[in-house]
Amino acid sequence: YVKWKKWDFRYTKHNISPNNQAVHAAAKAQEEALDQELHELEGMDDDDLERMREQRLRQMKKMHQQKIQLKRLGHGTYTEVHNEREFFEAGKKSKLVACHFYRPTTKHCLVVDKHFQKLCKKHIGCRFIKINAEKSPYLCEKLNIWMMPSIVLIKNRKTEHTIVGFDELGGTDKFTSYDMSCVLARHGMVELDSWFVLFFFMLLRVICTKLLN
Repeated sequence: YVKWKKWDFRYTKHNISPNNQAVHAAAKAQEEALDQELHELEGMDDDDLERMREQRLRQMKKMHQQKIQLKRLGHGTYTEVHNEREFFEAGKKSKLVACHFYRPTTKHCLVVDKHFQKLCKKHIGCRFIKINAEKSPYLCEKLNIWMMPSIVLIKNRKTEHTIVGFDELGGTDKFTSYDMSCVLARHGMVELDSWFVLFFFMLLRVICTKLLN
């Protein structure tokens, strides 16, 4: 078992970071929040639903503007950074960054490339980048990168966790992009769609029920 160092991009200090994530607690909190929203929906009248619709429209407009800003920072694409300076700049400018440390001769790195190329378009809130480990000995030493591929997860300018090889993905290269997104979601890097799909499905059900009554 390896303990990974936490790298503070703001102060470049090193701290030991426990990599245990409260996965079940987070899922339960999401479920309770969803139950509360659905309970509130049940008691809404037509005016309340109209206000909610307007609020959702405002949120969608805000999200669209945020999406434009994120794309200007390189989100939505899977790009390579070529040196330490570019690596640090990416970590400072974006709240969430998943950086793939790769070696050109390691075939498993191509598997990560394939999935990151898909996930970067779906999860625009996280920036997906890659860096050649052989050309970045300083970063590899400081971040204790010893296996390829390794995925360093940066959150709020700090390295929170490193996914080493495919151990968290079942120990095989046969995993899917959804499997990768689940691992990233477990570490707070992306959000899965299931909760939102369920919420809007239940919202539609409430609206239809009111119309029929």
